[in-house]
Amino acid sequence: MLIVDDSAFVRARLARAWQEAGWETAEAADGARALAALHSQRPDLITLDVAMPGPDGIETARAIRQAGFRGPVLMLSALTARGAHITLEALEAGADDFVLKPQNPREVAEAVGVLEARYRALTAARRPEAVPEGTPGGRTVRTRGFRAVTVASSTGGPSALARLLPGLPPPPVPLVLVQHMPPGFTAALAERLTRLSGWPVEEAPAAPGAVCWQPGRAVLAQGGLHLHLNRHRAWAQPGPRLHGVAPAADITVGEAVRAWAPDLAVVILTGMGEDGARAAANARRLGCTVVVESAATATVWGMPQAVVRRGAADAVWPLPEIHRWLGAVFAAAGPIHA
Repeated sequence: MLIVDDSAFVRARLARAWQEAGWETAEAADGARALAALHSQRPDLITLDVAMPGPDGIETARAIRQAGFRGPVLMLSALTARGAHITLEALEAGADDFVLKPQNPREVAEAVGVLEARYRALTAARRPEAVPEGTPGGRTVRTRGFRAVTVASSTGGPSALARLLPGLPPPPVPLVLVQHMPPGFTAALAERLTRLSGWPVEEAPAAPGAVCWQPGRAVLAQGGLHLHLNRHRAWAQPGPRLHGVAPAADITVGEAVRAWAPDLAVVILTGMGEDGARAAANARRLGCTVVVESAATATVWGMPQAVVRRGAADAVWPLPEIHRWLGAVFAAAGPIHA
């Protein structure tokens, strides 16, 4: 695997941890050396510092993909506003996912463990396999009468949302977005999605603050906190991690089901793990409509697959088809129901 970082100290510390985990490592101090190492070292995995002198993480990720590298590219990002914005741009440029840059030996070991898990998931996602797509029995999927829409995603989600929302009309019903992210990154994601979609995407405030549902905008779960809601408002607050994540879709979608079933649309996009599957299955049992992203466009077909395995998906579609369907849902929807 190839470690790209301008700090020799950081490279050495990461290399030691990767070697202890059984990996052979190579190092590069900048983007130009990383591109040279692609040909000389032929890595299976690249970890890439977000902020480097010269070509930064965005330019380097783009150049790595243009050079033909098809393996996982994982970013190490600083917990700063600038780091968050660069990270999101790098994900659009070709990086697959990111973790917070470790600051001490314990965090280095934890980061390597997380990165290994994501490498395995991303590698498995790149292996072709027969997966379902379409609608069971070819039946028509409902587009009318929804009072709210929830969208959940994890690995690959920021890029998926950046493709899903632009071109949609401002949502006439509550649109709830749950993206697995650490604290400090969802504000940047909300800004980016607002710019791309042309209508407001608002990060949910922490309790005791709350945002009331208004037509024409979406609410995004705040990183590191769970998003709670009822038929009138939404708010974020701390709580134990569920499935190892906060925010967790099972919490937010579960509350949306209680608020709006059967007139709720549940969308599960790309992501590792099974978060959202339990709430989606309950939603379908109560008459809600559940649509999941197909393996054809998902970065990792984990969360959608978990829904399919429970028999809870009304449709398994690639992202462009989900976009078209949401456009029809928004076009057919009436005003927000209190």
